[in-house]
Amino acid sequence: ARVYLLSAGFSLAFGSMFTKTYR
Repeated sequence: ARVYLLSAGFSLAFGSMFTKTYR
């Protein structure tokens, strides 16, 4: 469960940063 939570949090943060950079 911990790994899943960490992965989800990392994905969300990375996605936000990626979107900001892309835009």
